[in-house]
Amino acid sequence: MSKIFRYTRWDGSQVVDLEFKTMTDDFLEKFLETGDAGFALEWMLREGLSFDSQNFRLEGLDRLAKRLSEQRSQMLKQFNPRGLSEELRKRLDQIVQKELKTIQQTEEQASQELSVTGSEKARKKIEDLFQREAGLHGLPQNLGEAVRQLRNYDFMDKEAEAEFQEFLKTLSQLQQMAAQNMSQGGQSMTLEQAMALAEQLQRLDELIQALERGDLQGMNLEDLARYLGEEASRSIQTFLQFMNFLRDSGFVAAEEGRLVLTPKAMRMIAQKALRDIYALVGRGPFGAHSTSFHGPGEALPDESRPFAFGDPFQLHLPKTLSNAVFREAGSGLKVEALRSGKSRVRLKPEDFEVFKTEYNTATATVLMLDMSYSMFQNDRFTAAKKVALALEHLIRTRYPTDKFYMVGFATRAQRLNRKQLLEAVGSFGDDVFTNIQDGLRLAHRLLGQHPDARHQVIMITDGQPTAFTLNGQLHIEWPTFGISPNAIRETLKEVRVFTRSGATINTFMLDRSPMLVGFVNEVTKINKGRAFFTAPNQLGKYLLVDYLSRKKRSIH
Repeated sequence: MSKIFRYTRWDGSQVVDLEFKTMTDDFLEKFLETGDAGFALEWMLREGLSFDSQNFRLEGLDRLAKRLSEQRSQMLKQFNPRGLSEELRKRLDQIVQKELKTIQQTEEQASQELSVTGSEKARKKIEDLFQREAGLHGLPQNLGEAVRQLRNYDFMDKEAEAEFQEFLKTLSQLQQMAAQNMSQGGQSMTLEQAMALAEQLQRLDELIQALERGDLQGMNLEDLARYLGEEASRSIQTFLQFMNFLRDSGFVAAEEGRLVLTPKAMRMIAQKALRDIYALVGRGPFGAHSTSFHGPGEALPDESRPFAFGDPFQLHLPKTLSNAVFREAGSGLKVEALRSGKSRVRLKPEDFEVFKTEYNTATATVLMLDMSYSMFQNDRFTAAKKVALALEHLIRTRYPTDKFYMVGFATRAQRLNRKQLLEAVGSFGDDVFTNIQDGLRLAHRLLGQHPDARHQVIMITDGQPTAFTLNGQLHIEWPTFGISPNAIRETLKEVRVFTRSGATINTFMLDRSPMLVGFVNEVTKINKGRAFFTAPNQLGKYLLVDYLSRKKRSIH
């Protein structure tokens, strides 16, 4: 089924897709470092992201919250509580007068009832009203004392009661503002001005709290734009759109209350890892791995040669026909005769051209990946993880007949799938040691399932053995003077066993200490494989080039 592509002139509004590609790459990169999709997204939201080509930056939530807090502090410096006590007292007196008016009206009604009925109930009610009135008239002049007495007062006038509760709220806001403004600078202001400032501070507080919680949905974007500008509001809107994009594109899903990557996103990470490594190396060094032995071949579409007896008859028809036409033209065949149908081009054996073919051999590979504590502590594991994903993707898509396994080793070795590798974040507790012996044993079992393939192990590590198994018992050996002699001895024994099976070990060492160099040299001496001492940022370049170049291209 064909696709239809439509193009329109760019008008500046079609920027989201460009942003989303950069944001997706950043999100996946952070996932590689954390192994947790939710944490990676949170990290990204907190940090923000720059788009250099567009001269635009998505401000992170922490930066936005900091800017709002700074603005809040500046606002507070404008507030000075001097002069507000008198206005507050006036406002309180207005509330009291409203309550007194209601009391007086109730007194008149009670007096009329008493004069008519003479009931004891009416008399007691009048006494209560007199006490209320006397208490209100006797309120202290001190605002604080007056407020404390009224807190326990049971208002008769519901409107006055509501106004008093609002007055308490206002008073509390002003007290908080006064307490927070340590400079006590600024100019005196009216109560209305102070309350307007309090409202702004409350709006700022709500924005800051939403940013700190990461509650983008509940954030007032109009207020955010008012205080920090349209770019800040656009940052939040873009983050919201990106989160929807991740979900709608099938990159993330909710699983047991947490955000997880889908297989689609995992494939994308592997593709990106391979693409990044290709970018480091350039196109030249890469090519299909091949052998000089004949077998089922893959046709090379742009290369052909004359047919020879015994060749697979993969005919390059354009070259074959052009050979016949030129041959017969040399014998006097006229173009007009061909066009009119009076003459025909006849093929002869010497006209035939066949595609050149590239003969591939099956390979079984185990990538042994050091997952001991030092790999994470020294920030080497993320680079190794990228290379593992890139190699797995390359083999799976380019060489589907090859077999590829990943083995992670720390104190023990275990087989890894792509999901387990992606979510790996570090070995802690007792699982901090390096058991290369166990990794080689597991690799040997996996390779043994493919007796007809060429066997190889690629080992990425930054340390020498510190754990081994002897007589079925796991042993841990802390290095003494930089070396664990028993662990090394038992590991080298396993290297000899492994070598007798005909498999190759290529070691990529991410450290250059003398003890490690000595250990790797011993492995190479026994196995006749190769050793590479490289930095994490160069690991992918050397590993993939070596993997592909070891099978020299053989064209037939």
